[in-house]
Amino acid sequence: MKKVFLAAAVMAALASGSVMADTITINGEVIENGCTVGDNGNADITLNKITVQQAKAATIGAHLGDMASSFKLSSCPAYDINIQFVADTVATDANAIVNTEAPSNTVIAHHLYNEANTESLNGTTQTIANGTPEADSAQSANGYYFPINVGYTKIAEVDDQSSPAGITKSVVTMNITYAQ
Repeated sequence: MKKVFLAAAVMAALASGSVMADTITINGEVIENGCTVGDNGNADITLNKITVQQAKAATIGAHLGDMASSFKLSSCPAYDINIQFVADTVATDANAIVNTEAPSNTVIAHHLYNEANTESLNGTTQTIANGTPEADSAQSANGYYFPINVGYTKIAEVDDQSSPAGITKSVVTMNITYAQ
């Protein structure tokens, strides 16, 4: 793995300008490759289908179904692996992720929890510490399956709409950073 000394490059660039800073220190290392994500075919979260009629039968706030999923992380560098999911949430529920597919976006939202459904993963950072069995697995070709639970929550009522909603969809960004 190549180390790039950014501080020296930045100081050389600043020295040639008309304004000179006292000290700029950049701690870190530029790495060539990070984890390989999702080569198990589920880099995207695949959610169940649901109909609006089913949503009408449930009370607002009810979970309309959960499913376990996972992301495979493999060939990771030997660092702590920090995983963060970021998504737009519904104004009335910080754990409800906006459903981007019509017409069901007026009825249901998605949720994204840790394996035990006790903490929303949206906006939180989960760490796989270097040297743990999980990290060792992620640093191998076999990889580590990062567990998540996804599902639906009813957030509103829509009258006189009983046709199938089709596939629901949320856009969730997964950020991975590495730290020593």
